[in-house]
Amino acid sequence: MKTALHKRTMRYIQEIKDTDINNYPTQDWIIDPDKKAAVNGVPRKYWKISAGKMAEKTEPEKMATDLQNPAPDAVIGVTKIVDNPSRLKIVNGIVVEAS
Repeated sequence: MKTALHKRTMRYIQEIKDTDINNYPTQDWIIDPDKKAAVNGVPRKYWKISAGKMAEKTEPEKMATDLQNPAPDAVIGVTKIVDNPSRLKIVNGIVVEAS
C-alpha cells in the first residue's frame, strides 16, 4: 500500500493499492510523502509543499492562514445590547443582527 498527497489541495490518502497508483500522476501528487517526519501532529491547514516535499508552514505563514480562515473559536466576541432579539440570526455559528 502507498500513500499520496495532492500538491494543491493537501488531500492526503492513506491507502492506495499498488495497482491503482497510476491514478495519481506525480505532477499533481506526492507519492509516499514522509508525513511523520515533516508534519506529524500538525493540523492540515498548516501543511505546505516545499521543494517537492511536505513541510510545516512558518509562523508568518500560519498567521496568514489564520487571518484568511479564522476558526470560529478564534473570533473575538463583542457584547452588544439589542433592543429587538427577534432580529438576531445565526450565520456560520455566529450570532449576528439582521439588517
